[in-house]
Amino acid sequence: MRKKILTILRFSEWTLLILFTGFGVLISLPFSDTFNFEKDIRQAKREGVYFDADTHFQTYFNISVRLDGVVYDQKEILVYMTGKQLGPYAKLPNKILVTTDTGATFESMGGGSTTNAFRSRGYFHLKVVPPGIKSITVHNEAFSESFSFNIALQGGDPS
Repeated sequence: MRKKILTILRFSEWTLLILFTGFGVLISLPFSDTFNFEKDIRQAKREGVYFDADTHFQTYFNISVRLDGVVYDQKEILVYMTGKQLGPYAKLPNKILVTTDTGATFESMGGGSTTNAFRSRGYFHLKVVPPGIKSITVHNEAFSESFSFNIALQGGDPS
């Protein structure tokens, strides 16, 4: 009888330990980024195709959004953005539009993001864009809410 009680207590102890560890991981996940874009940005900087955007946050549906930078390799464009607001939901727009210096407009065709409790960082992918673009405007408008960022695509960032 005593052996059976000890077995049940050990099982309960291990079960509680596993549950508390699992809860600890679940609690810490909203505060950590699961994907880091820095490696991709460093590679683009080495290739001279990353263009840093020194922009301020703009409000879009009560979320602060900012253009971080653009990768443009004369074939496609990757737009990196950050969104800030407290909460467990997405903080970036669903899509963006990019208007070139020639007036052509392209819609994002995919991307990815990572979200934690305080911010979202992500990228939007635009395939098949013309070569020789000198500047772009990243923007979107929906239900009278809008944002717009301008960035020159000349010189690159060799750092």
